[in-house]
Amino acid sequence: MKIKVGDKVKFLNDTGGGIVSEIIDDRMVNVRIEDGFDIPALISELIIDRDDNELNEKPYELDNKPEDSTKSNSYFEKITDNIILAGNLPEKTLRSVYFGMVPAVEKMIYKSDIDTYLINDCDFYIYYLTGYFENTSFIYLKSGLLEANTKERMKTFTQTEISKIKRFHFQILFISKGRYFPQDPVDCYFDISKISFYKENNYKDNEFFHEKAYIFKIAGDNPEGEIIDLKDSEIPDMSGKKGTKKKANKVISKSEPDIKEVDLHIHEIADDYSDLTEGEILNIQLNRFHSELDNAIERNLKKIIFIHGLGNGKLKYEIRKSIDSKYPDITYQDASFKEYGFGATLVRLS
Repeated sequence: MKIKVGDKVKFLNDTGGGIVSEIIDDRMVNVRIEDGFDIPALISELIIDRDDNELNEKPYELDNKPEDSTKSNSYFEKITDNIILAGNLPEKTLRSVYFGMVPAVEKMIYKSDIDTYLINDCDFYIYYLTGYFENTSFIYLKSGLLEANTKERMKTFTQTEISKIKRFHFQILFISKGRYFPQDPVDCYFDISKISFYKENNYKDNEFFHEKAYIFKIAGDNPEGEIIDLKDSEIPDMSGKKGTKKKANKVISKSEPDIKEVDLHIHEIADDYSDLTEGEILNIQLNRFHSELDNAIERNLKKIIFIHGLGNGKLKYEIRKSIDSKYPDITYQDASFKEYGFGATLVRLS
């Protein structure tokens, strides 16, 4: 059974379920739960639930059929009306955007298709337009809105298709709300005509994917802190010429003096929770959340990260609802996907 937007699903390894609201990529979708909150879920961990009396235990596959354009545009307008933009970002907030190319079959790189990703590794939302130059003209690839500290699959190319591409083109706008500092847009090209994507040694370990990947930088304000360390390889610049490689200066958030990390998983809070109901567990977690948040405010911390995990999304939803209602001057967003996946919320206190 193939998955599509509008399908009713249940979580294979957790309680509850919802309606598929968006296809993220070939492995993940967004599921809208009963409270109207969208949470990401692996397709392999979903089971079909066509009605209350019938439960098909076969996990979903992805339906790659294109959606109706009218429906897609309507959904895009809906999500852009409800995005959570970071506000009042400091003037020197880093801008870090990368393009990643990942072999779909790591053990057969010489003939594997290549998955391409746009990676937004900064606190800005970005509007983007991507395309590529083939033969004598540019061809539209994808455009849209990409949230902070996340990535999106652009397209899968065959080896034959990518061998015909001379260069990729990117246009990017950086967006934040509240008091903001104007950001110069990015308009750049990246020459790939001399890269052999069928050679295994062109793909390196990296911070964005479990698989080895070819990653290059589109935008960044701090070369020493933002250039990806490709180890034995060199990083090409936007003209396609090779430049000097620079090591990544990875920052671990929890080591910063003005940021705190709080794990809200119940086993980190209570010694014995085997007899507790789901509602009681949630109350304990929310009490810890409020206690730690109030303490962080009193200590004048700048940021606090709450690790809530994925689960059925209820804890994450309650945390964000509470901030909206009780702390209107505080902003929040998903914490870095490199460190926490989709399982943590970064709260900005100043």
